[in-house]
Amino acid sequence: MLRALGNTHRDAAWGPHVRMHISFLLKDRWCSSPEAASDPQLPDVLKLLTAESGQDAQEKVLPLWMLAALADQSNGVGCACWPQLHSCMEPVIAPLTERLTQSAPSNADAIMHLGDIMAGYALHAPGGSDVGGTLLRTGVLRTAAALLTHSNVPLDLRRGVLLVVARCARNSAAASFVANVPGVNTTMAGPDGDALGGIWHLLYDGKDSAVCHALLNAAQRGDYAADRHAMSTLTLLHECMRATAPATPLWRHGDAVHTALLCLQSSLRGAQTGEAPKDEATDELSAADKARVRRATLRGLVKEVLAHSDGTSRKKD
Repeated sequence: MLRALGNTHRDAAWGPHVRMHISFLLKDRWCSSPEAASDPQLPDVLKLLTAESGQDAQEKVLPLWMLAALADQSNGVGCACWPQLHSCMEPVIAPLTERLTQSAPSNADAIMHLGDIMAGYALHAPGGSDVGGTLLRTGVLRTAAALLTHSNVPLDLRRGVLLVVARCARNSAAASFVANVPGVNTTMAGPDGDALGGIWHLLYDGKDSAVCHALLNAAQRGDYAADRHAMSTLTLLHECMRATAPATPLWRHGDAVHTALLCLQSSLRGAQTGEAPKDEATDELSAADKARVRRATLRGLVKEVLAHSDGTSRKKD
């Protein structure tokens, strides 16, 4: 069907919509099946999507969206599938990133998917994979670094770069390349109080003050803003810990980050889990119940981070 669209209906107004729906169906099929990577049609379809994406903005995003979905789901279909998935993705990533560089920064969806691809590689590629080298060779990191010099950079792109640097270590060629592009370090650091910027400082500069401040602020204040900031910080911290090699931990037991985590954990003791009852008249949670749910979520995040650092998912609170 994709070949037919490309050969006979390239200019048809409905062509992009049909191509999009075909992509949706194939993505669902591949991402739900353990045999996804062995599907012989996978390389051909990815190449066709790349070659046939026309002028329609939504259609141009399709190949990157498909790649991002496959990269993100590869862990679910097993690391054994990663070499096949990667061999299908690598040949089509380079032309897509080149095209994105030419059209940026107008294509926000494509930029978001580029970040998702980097996150997928950082989180799901098997140990020993040369993630940084692959993303440099295919032009993904070069494109990402160039995009980071623009204004209004999507969070997804910053997150992708953060996780790649976490995966490769801050003294790697990939991390050095990204950080040495003028303006990138400033964009990654973000404004004061930015959760991702705090993790970036911890990862790249070894500065833990922003992360500790976010955690201790939630422990001491417990209001909505402090809790939300701590949630964002903990979510990104956990993802970076998943990407980082055990030999190069982001923080160690007994240091400032560990102390702040334990302080927050102590302040959350007694936070109840489970679904809170809603007000029958408004079908909404009361302010007190919203706070309870928020604090219980925080408690779960702290447990995950501490458990991951101990190499177990069942560390007692």
